[in-house]
Amino acid sequence: MSTGTSLKEMLKSGQNLPPVQANAISYPAEDFQTLSVLEPEHFWFVSRRHQILKLLKRFSNLSGDPISGLDIGCGTGFTSVWLTELGVPTWGLDGHDGFKNFQNSNRGAGFLSGDIFSIQPLPEFDFILLLDVLEHIADDRAFLSQSLKFLRPGGIAVVTVPALQFLWSQNDKIAGHYRRYDKTSMTKLFLDVKTVEIKCLHYFFGSTLPLYWLSQKSSLKREAKPSAFVNQVLKFVLQLEGLLSTFGGLPMGSSLFACVQKR
Repeated sequence: MSTGTSLKEMLKSGQNLPPVQANAISYPAEDFQTLSVLEPEHFWFVSRRHQILKLLKRFSNLSGDPISGLDIGCGTGFTSVWLTELGVPTWGLDGHDGFKNFQNSNRGAGFLSGDIFSIQPLPEFDFILLLDVLEHIADDRAFLSQSLKFLRPGGIAVVTVPALQFLWSQNDKIAGHYRRYDKTSMTKLFLDVKTVEIKCLHYFFGSTLPLYWLSQKSSLKREAKPSAFVNQVLKFVLQLEGLLSTFGGLPMGSSLFACVQKR
């Protein structure tokens, strides 16, 4: 294991980390093609991105000196590219290489694949993103702890996870989930890590919860694409819900959003 490895230098030089061990990540890699089609306009992904940007603006210094971030488990790399093209350089890191399309077109700040446990990270990023990642990791506590080592003191981590165990369905198994979370289990996870202070913890996608529950219990495909009209309506509904998130949000939702600051 290397000591004090600069991920930024590896990213700039085009290096990759050693590959992850087989079955270390419980995620169906074939989903990347589906996600690449859905992410740009699907109400769920659009709304999640807006909430992420909102949290970054609220808890990091986006209005001050330029900051940079690392999207761990970046998947297709869409969010990394989106933030970078908004002027917030965000590198992407994933155990798979589903980001190849963006990497080959030179869009985004840069991408790297491999095992984050193969190095001792330098704390060199102002923020990290863990967007629907921890539920795919058997030892989520160890993965979170290692991920936070990439953060500078005072940096923030934005974490999203699927919420509420009563929503567990066959779709969770297909997606490679080990668990769903609630505020209690998420708070315990952060307290166990001991290096962060919770700044924000709230549910989201509460306004679409009935629709989500029906989709989980029906024969609808896990990543079903709504009609253009329904998609626009749900974007608007979730935009309204987003206004409530500053005040703690709705009492439940299909996702849980957290923002923590490294001590």
